[in-house]
Amino acid sequence: MKAKLQNLKSIATRAAAGAVALVCAGIAHAQTAPSMDQLTGQVSFAEVLVGVFAIGGLLAALYASIKGVRIVLGMIRGR
Repeated sequence: MKAKLQNLKSIATRAAAGAVALVCAGIAHAQTAPSMDQLTGQVSFAEVLVGVFAIGGLLAALYASIKGVRIVLGMIRGR
């Protein structure tokens, strides 16, 4: 019984490998690549870039003001 089960597993493994090879061969021989122009042509990242630069500018101003406050407090304390 164990030998038959092992034989069945071997046959199933070979069949699965053959099916994968058949599917891969079919995909590799496709005539034309899919065109994504209709999907990507309508996308604009301009608003996203403006938002990213705005947040970056705000963070730079925040860090500069924190550094300025530390310098002024250092002058007051006498460091």
